[in-house]
Amino acid sequence: MAKVFKTLRNNWKKSIFFSGCFLYAAKYALKWRNEDLLMKDYCKKAREFGRQTISASERPRKAIIFLNPAAKDGKTKYLLDKHVLPLLHLAGIEIHIVRTEHEGQAKAYMGVLDNSIVDAIIVAGGDGTISEIVTGLLRRGDGIAQRVPIGVLPFGTTNTFASRLFPKRELEVERYCQASMAIINNKCSHADVIEVEPLGTPHEGEEKSLGDVKTSSVESVNEKAISADSPANVSGLSAGNKNIYIMSNLKWGVHSDIDRKKGKYWYMPGPLKEYYCYLKQVLFGEWPALVSAQLEFSPPCEGCKNCLAPPPVTALQPVKKSVWWWPTDNRKVQPSAPARDPRLEKDNPLCGVKQRKEVCASQLDLESIATKSGTSCSHLELYLTPVSTSKGDLLTKPVVPEEPIPLSQVTITPKSSLPVYIMDSEDFEDVHEGLVLPPNCDKSLECSGYSYYHYGCDGFDDSGWGCGYRTLQTICSWIHSHAETDVTVPNIPEIQDVLVAMGDKDASFLGSKQWIGSVEVGLVVDKLFDVPCKILHVQSGSQLYLHIPELITHFSNRKSPIMMGGESDTSSKGIIGVATSSSNDSTYLLILDPHYLVSKNQRALNLSQLQEDGWVKWVNINSFHQNTFYNLCLPMTQHL
Repeated sequence: MAKVFKTLRNNWKKSIFFSGCFLYAAKYALKWRNEDLLMKDYCKKAREFGRQTISASERPRKAIIFLNPAAKDGKTKYLLDKHVLPLLHLAGIEIHIVRTEHEGQAKAYMGVLDNSIVDAIIVAGGDGTISEIVTGLLRRGDGIAQRVPIGVLPFGTTNTFASRLFPKRELEVERYCQASMAIINNKCSHADVIEVEPLGTPHEGEEKSLGDVKTSSVESVNEKAISADSPANVSGLSAGNKNIYIMSNLKWGVHSDIDRKKGKYWYMPGPLKEYYCYLKQVLFGEWPALVSAQLEFSPPCEGCKNCLAPPPVTALQPVKKSVWWWPTDNRKVQPSAPARDPRLEKDNPLCGVKQRKEVCASQLDLESIATKSGTSCSHLELYLTPVSTSKGDLLTKPVVPEEPIPLSQVTITPKSSLPVYIMDSEDFEDVHEGLVLPPNCDKSLECSGYSYYHYGCDGFDDSGWGCGYRTLQTICSWIHSHAETDVTVPNIPEIQDVLVAMGDKDASFLGSKQWIGSVEVGLVVDKLFDVPCKILHVQSGSQLYLHIPELITHFSNRKSPIMMGGESDTSSKGIIGVATSSSNDSTYLLILDPHYLVSKNQRALNLSQLQEDGWVKWVNINSFHQNTFYNLCLPMTQHL
């Protein structure tokens, strides 16, 4: 024994290293054993549920799972297979899995979902995936969101909403099992939704309109007035609306911006990356770091005769007397009138009264507050974090917001240069919003209702060759948004399959990195959406001005994005608008560049940074290559 201790003492560095390895392995083995025992216990519960008998007229329950493969650092498929699917299968639930390949796909799928074929929707992702599902359902306007329950699996990078339902445990697996058993036992509860409506974006020199106040939820928007309401006011949902619906909160300010940026410095340990981001903000960022806005809001109301509509009164038909006498009268008694809501007797003089307030803070947070003890109505709460008096305070003092302001509905009109709203992650729609018109231009035509597709946006590595595919996807997103079609936006392998099936490309094109141009884009759009396309050949960039009238006609009548490809200018791009001047010959095209490459560890795109870096910008027609030709693909979408 003494010899052993002597050896350990003489080799103390190796002893410490291997002791640490042994302790780490022992801790991992103990955790694995506890997880295994926990799974066995939950599997027994799921099996007992699955052994219950059902009548011959009933069918087994069906559920569709929307899996976000990028969430949880790419581990969602592994976690789903190991900890969730065994329980659902043991319970006798028929499962269909949809693996989302790009942002916005789940939202588009919700637009064509037939609720008669599924009993539940399960979200295997984070707050962004939940927002996509809820947004897609509520945009339909047919009440499907109230009929089909949504199960939540806390598989996201951020699980703000899921954490309310399933608080964090010592073993993360326990949360997954609890969420699975809640789905199996069909435990349902109502959840609040915030609806955000981006209002009109002003041009330079114009005043910003506050617009109508509605219930809403938002993605990152730039220089927009937005309007948000409490969950109780979500009504009048109609098909075709473009509002966003979120389940957690809206954040705007320096602190949420730093929280978003620190993901890029994943290689830094612990809180160092957050401190580094604050240090960069202090040294190189805008100072003072504040947000200012004008708020127009109404206080919350528990319900009164001003905001509640009385139920429709139906006249009761008189009951005719029976000609024959019977010992018992089996005629059905007509139902009595529904009981009158006692809240209709209340008169709240502050209900719907709008108040205005100018705010200036370092952080603005808007959250949905569910019904609490002592409060009979759901409402919004606005938290304002005071402006730091010095740069040192921003680095050292903790973030402590002021007392919240209760709201029923609110319209936020930004007045500062930091208009980046951080919400549940969403795909970018109309990324040109907020851009001012080019110098000397006073007229513009722009398309809207498209999603921005760029390099790597769906996790598919197409850097250096996929720009034509991405512009095609942007065009397809516009057609899908405006046409009554079940065809969704194709991914890159599906686009290659279409071109090979048509005979335009041979079999070697499948899985290759070959480019596509305007002609191929037109073929795919015509094949998938039955929308013919016109190929406009421009002999040289110097002659582009000759075709401006046709582009103006296109954006006036057809309004869809245009594909632009060139000879020496081989970078395919989208044209989403045209601006002209009535005083001179200045003409600009609004270019949407698909070459933006999102980094692996970046959580969400920064819309303002996207515009500042020139990925969407106005380009003078004289800036294009003057001595080489261009081909433009114009979808003939006037019939949509």
